[in-house]
Amino acid sequence: MSTMTDQDLRSSYQDDDVVVEDYRAISSLAIVALVLSLLSGVVLLNVATLPISIAAVALSILAVWRIRRRSDELIGLGVAKAALVISSLLLVCGVSWASFVYATEVPEGFERLSFRQLQPPRDAPPGQLLPADVKDWDGTDVFIKGYIHPSTPGGSRSGIQKFILVPDQGTCCFGGQPKLTDMIQVSLLDGETTDYSMWSRGVWGRFHVRPGVGVEDLGTVVYHLDAVGIE
Repeated sequence: MSTMTDQDLRSSYQDDDVVVEDYRAISSLAIVALVLSLLSGVVLLNVATLPISIAAVALSILAVWRIRRRSDELIGLGVAKAALVISSLLLVCGVSWASFVYATEVPEGFERLSFRQLQPPRDAPPGQLLPADVKDWDGTDVFIKGYIHPSTPGGSRSGIQKFILVPDQGTCCFGGQPKLTDMIQVSLLDGETTDYSMWSRGVWGRFHVRPGVGVEDLGTVVYHLDAVGIE
């Protein structure tokens, strides 16, 4: 039976030390940055996801910096650089696409309107619920973007002809009672219908300011849109 000498033990310890000294962990930040970079591809489908691309670029830069600073502890520089390239390209493409969409999405003969323009000023006197100039929009052909509130007639998710348009995803996705100036009751004309989705929608038609009852007991609405198109 063989026995291990002191020299063998010292050699074994030295070999173990070499393994320990050579071990470096892959940067988890680089992995996260790469995954986020790939996910940021959805920005080409919906410009509202641009913050994902921005976050991916920021994390990629941070990952590259951290790996270089701790090169004796971390590996994954190639992964971090790949994430930076992918996220940067998608961010540039996303911004370019968003600019193109903004410049071309309003149909001819319609004027862009935003929910921000339908809010009363912050210094409005008590009791003023609407902006003073909102009547200027009454009877105007407008294009506006927003989200379909989940409280559709009968809870239907397809073949919808009337719905409430709201300005943000929080209200659209989680329901609740929107404030008065955050609701536009949209009525699709000429037999046109749409399906419910959580994506931003563009709607165009004739805008009206008049009191009325919102769909599915959402209370009073004062903004209405007789829509001739939706995308």
